[in-house]
Amino acid sequence: MGKRKHIALIFSYNENWIGGTYYILNLVCALNTLPDEQKPEITVFASKKKEFDFFSKETKYPYLHFFSKYNEIHFSFDYKFTKMFIFLLSKILTYFKRRKNHRLLNEFDMIFPNPDKFFFKLINKEKKVYWIPDFQEDHLQEYFSIQEIVQRKQWQIEMALLADKLVLSSKDAQNDFNRLYPFAICKQYVLPFAVTHPDYEKLNIEEIKQKYNIQRKYFYTPNQFWAHKNHKIVIEAVELLKKETNNILVIFSGKENDYRAIIPVVDELKKTVKEKDLEEKILFLGFIDRKEQLCIMKNAMAIIQPSFFEGWSTVVEDAKAMNQFVIASDLKVHKEQLNQNVLFFNPRDKYSLADSMSKIMNENFERYDNNYMESVELFAKNFINII
Repeated sequence: MGKRKHIALIFSYNENWIGGTYYILNLVCALNTLPDEQKPEITVFASKKKEFDFFSKETKYPYLHFFSKYNEIHFSFDYKFTKMFIFLLSKILTYFKRRKNHRLLNEFDMIFPNPDKFFFKLINKEKKVYWIPDFQEDHLQEYFSIQEIVQRKQWQIEMALLADKLVLSSKDAQNDFNRLYPFAICKQYVLPFAVTHPDYEKLNIEEIKQKYNIQRKYFYTPNQFWAHKNHKIVIEAVELLKKETNNILVIFSGKENDYRAIIPVVDELKKTVKEKDLEEKILFLGFIDRKEQLCIMKNAMAIIQPSFFEGWSTVVEDAKAMNQFVIASDLKVHKEQLNQNVLFFNPRDKYSLADSMSKIMNENFERYDNNYMESVELFAKNFINII
């Protein structure tokens, strides 16, 4: 057997962008499907040991190492070479030389994603792999401050000109990248991710329904409460459907804050629900346990994904993995991601969404089974091929 590859992954548990957390977890779960001789060693760069313990428990990956010291050093790219810097740098190098369980930095075959802190300057350029999930700030500028747009653009230009390898999650994102940065010289890799679910099927859906007061059949939108996720259109569609049936029920869950909003989006949504007398038609569950979320997804009539913009949707992948039906906004990336078990609708047209929901309630749609494990295995193989 040849020398096992060794990659470094940067990981944090972040409920404000749980999709980013799930991305790295899903990647390692996918790598765990490889034959043992192809599985790389993985060093997890995390700020806290409890994050690594969570990572290890969730992935059950056999070749994991933990490293936390990088988070103690925060340098910008233009940091001046002061005595303190030289002192700290020498301490870092000494630390690595003394660690028996870790190779020197440049013995990593890859570090991913976006190793942009000064600490990672010690790694050769060709071993660092960057990731841009999407270009939401270009399509929905109204949801970003000028400062944040400028920062993102600067960061993206650096990657276009200075990075050796860049991962994009969809062809749609790659098209955006090449439109915005036709001068880019980095190697580009389109790497759609696939999900691996924890064992949620042992949960009792009836107990979960009782816990959350779910009293009838329902639709489910498990998205963060960010403005671009477009929960409002779902409320408007429910108001229309209320005139036809009393049985309509939609469940929302997700972290109930958006750092970009002066007034939290969820506050406005709850106010609207109350004003329209829809409190018995729409439930807000907040941020719930991942297994409970998946169990609720599995037993829904359909998943509603109404977003104005996505990079590569974790919600959609979750639905695909369980052969669940999706009512999705007609984004290019959704059409790239979905080709069965789906109805598309115009995310700015409440009648379009209400019509799709009505069809699910009143018509018998055939659901097609897919071998989703093939997507998981392909995710792993394509990632390894980047090394």
